[in-house]
Amino acid sequence: MNWRHKPRKTASHLTRRRRRRRSRTERQRFNRTQMELVRAALLDAGAEEQLWSEALASVVHFINRSRQAGLDMTPLEAVTGRRPSVSRFRG
Repeated sequence: MNWRHKPRKTASHLTRRRRRRRSRTERQRFNRTQMELVRAALLDAGAEEQLWSEALASVVHFINRSRQAGLDMTPLEAVTGRRPSVSRFRG
């Protein structure tokens, strides 16, 4: 038997998890929701449209620390294993 042509397997293929592929419409709906939140934040703050990237970063920060429908935890909590602090959020 010729061992040189046998494919090599590494340990990384054993630990990798398959991620759920999102459909195109699901991803577009998620992006549209984020942009609607950005527009609302800019209008509420009375800020200029040039600050949309900072507003998007704030929206993503908020989404990652908010509970999602169908989950008992936040996305950040699912990744890190600990509950995020929301003490700095204003009401």
